[in-house]
Amino acid sequence: MIPNNNLPDIEWIESFTLHSEDYDYVIHLLLEAGTPWSTAAIVVALLERQLLQRQEKIGNERKVWDEVYSPDKTYVSGQTINFPLLGGLNGEVISIRNGDNPDYGEYGVLQVRCEDDITREFVSGMANNSLIDSTEFGRNGHTNPLTETAQQIFQEHTQVLEDKIEAQLLEYNDLVRLSGSWFPVDLLVDINTGYLNLAEAALDLADGRPLSTKELLKDIGMTPDESEEELLVFSLNYALQRDERFEDVGPSGQVLWYLTDMKPRDIVMSERYLACESVGYITESLTEDMRNLSLKLRDEFSENIEVQDTEGSVEVVLTYPHLRAGTLPLSAYTAHLFPSALVSPRVKITFVDALSGQRLPGWVALKERFVWGMAPLYKKYDVITGARITIAPGDDLSESIVSIEKRNPIKDWVRTLFVEDKRFYFELSKCAISVGCVEENIINVEDVGGVDALSDDLSRNGVTVERIVELMFRQLSQLTPQGNVHTHTLYSAVNVVRRTPPEYILAELASNLSYIYVGDAYWRYSS
Repeated sequence: MIPNNNLPDIEWIESFTLHSEDYDYVIHLLLEAGTPWSTAAIVVALLERQLLQRQEKIGNERKVWDEVYSPDKTYVSGQTINFPLLGGLNGEVISIRNGDNPDYGEYGVLQVRCEDDITREFVSGMANNSLIDSTEFGRNGHTNPLTETAQQIFQEHTQVLEDKIEAQLLEYNDLVRLSGSWFPVDLLVDINTGYLNLAEAALDLADGRPLSTKELLKDIGMTPDESEEELLVFSLNYALQRDERFEDVGPSGQVLWYLTDMKPRDIVMSERYLACESVGYITESLTEDMRNLSLKLRDEFSENIEVQDTEGSVEVVLTYPHLRAGTLPLSAYTAHLFPSALVSPRVKITFVDALSGQRLPGWVALKERFVWGMAPLYKKYDVITGARITIAPGDDLSESIVSIEKRNPIKDWVRTLFVEDKRFYFELSKCAISVGCVEENIINVEDVGGVDALSDDLSRNGVTVERIVELMFRQLSQLTPQGNVHTHTLYSAVNVVRRTPPEYILAELASNLSYIYVGDAYWRYSS
């Protein structure tokens, strides 16, 4: 068969709309299959149906059916052949010669003058040959050109077609979608309250381990035959999804169930510390050097962030909000190390301490851009703001290995934030540092409760980011003889009391003439 280099005119895809008979057709296909179908399978079937309807329309207009081309058939000169893979193009056989490739045995080569005035060559009489055997066959033992064309159209327009068909199928109440698959709701297996109660008990006994749907089927006493398993899994997933007691916490492509009441309540508290205030800034005010400075900070809410390769470990420098919340940032820089999900707002993972091998439960909060569960390790190793933390992939995406650079405690002079009477100030104070850190990012906080109260007070009184930047800058400038403040130090300090990406801070430094850039990421304040 010749390569398909000329797909049919598919402008109709843009305006493709499902009608009642199309929905009936999908229902019929699902009933006949007896199992759920993916969106992709449904789209290909609808495309094939559409192509067949168009082919029939063309045939009716011509009042005559042309012979459909297949490489295993033989033809005679003067015969008209239809080529579905060339957009339903017709052609007339003008000559036939013997093929000259001994690898394929005896076969013919047709010379066909097509409707578009182009003469093409096609093989014929190639029955029982490896070339034929390697192609996809229909039920009658021959290739199905319409199926091949539908699949090729789908491959070249996957996103457009899936989005369009999926949106229309969602409006049809007789169908239900779960994890990208569809089935008629009236034909689902009834999962009654008793079974759901058994599922709740099974998850409770799992002691915090999420269970797959197949595991739950076994635990609740529903052991299906192989032919029934897919439908039973789909039906149980549907029932669990509609019950508030259960939540799917699996990554994309994997359904794992968990009890809602077993999720740590501290996750919600973490959102408070990590909530990023939307602050406008003028993009043009940032120079290329400023963009590079913000890039190195790898803030998860930054508009200027480095996208990490899809493999290997990464190092993050801990900010105070993540230290306070017991979390790690989820950004374009770290995303490849953690699972994503199609539906679940939270995905369950396991942290592994690289030093001790200790395993800790963790949760990926996709929308909020953080990964929760690091608090025990931060406390265990006396981690401070500015600490270096390396994250590496585990055996699979449900596991992340965390390395905190442990070292013998050394007393050192570090920037320490103090709070008194709803005011803050910095001093250099002796602090035992027992983990590897980036000096410019270190901000020591001893009064956590006082900082929480200060942050709430600043927010309640409407103190702007610009004002916080100024207050922090003035305080930090008093710690050095030159009065210079490093960009990363200012960013780290501001984020102790107000979650703010670096671009907003740099935009304020660039637009306010009181701040003078002195090079090497340092600034000076001139009143």
